[in-house]
Amino acid sequence: MGKAPAFQLYASDFDMDTASWDNEEVGVYFRLLMYQWVNKSIPDDINRLAKITRIGQKRFKKSWRIVSNKFQDNGKNGLVNVRMERVRAEQDNYRESQSEAGRRGIEKKKKEGIFPFNKSNKPSSDPSSDPSSRNQALQSSSSSSSSKKKKGIVYSEQFLKFYSAYPLKKSKAKAFEAWEKHRPDIGVCLAAIQSQEIEKSFLKAEGQFCPEWKYPATWINQQCWEDETEKKPKKIKEYINMPNECKAGPCMNKVDDSKDYCESCQEVLDEAGCKTYDDWQRSGIGQRNLGKILGAIGTKI
Repeated sequence: MGKAPAFQLYASDFDMDTASWDNEEVGVYFRLLMYQWVNKSIPDDINRLAKITRIGQKRFKKSWRIVSNKFQDNGKNGLVNVRMERVRAEQDNYRESQSEAGRRGIEKKKKEGIFPFNKSNKPSSDPSSDPSSRNQALQSSSSSSSSKKKKGIVYSEQFLKFYSAYPLKKSKAKAFEAWEKHRPDIGVCLAAIQSQEIEKSFLKAEGQFCPEWKYPATWINQQCWEDETEKKPKKIKEYINMPNECKAGPCMNKVDDSKDYCESCQEVLDEAGCKTYDDWQRSGIGQRNLGKILGAIGTKI
């Protein structure tokens, strides 16, 4: 089953969630969502994220303070937007259920000899043109449907053990086809299911992103019994431990935890007799001091 080329954008929810953001923050968020849809996660690395969003690191870090709240650690050196992965799982499950329904419909038509699965090359006559032929067809159809018995699938003992242990009970026949194709070791599968259940329980308890269970056929075809699990996913993201930055407007110089402003900006505020950057803005003091602050970070007025 190929990747879905598009994802659903709930316009109302997106607008409400980003109503207080500026345009750059919205742009950063949307680019990261697109990257996650294609790659299933975004890197947990500030430098790479800045390149993905195509803005400089300083501008990205400023937007990331807001946007980072929309992503969680996936325990595999990446970050994910939980809602997007939930939508992805729902789409995958829906597509697989539709595929299974289509397969059953085709098998039914094959068994009943309905065109184009009728192997006879002779053109069929129109029953409506011959009343006796039409009645005969109806009687034949009625009698055959009442006497015909569906042949049940004989599942192997090992597959039934697997299916009983697997948390999501969907598309059993298709799962059995996949089982017969791969013939995995039942002991390995049961151990993997148990390990993955523990991991999912841990992730949910910690409030971290937890992917939905795949359809059993998908789990088998993708040989998910070989997936590695982490019973202790990371709890701390790199960007949470970033040093504090100066609170003077556009300045992003690093400062100690005990300080609000870097030395250059603090000097400007002291010269103006202001305690905070907001006080300095409200005081209406000219562009000379603003030039000092912007000059400290290499920004032109």
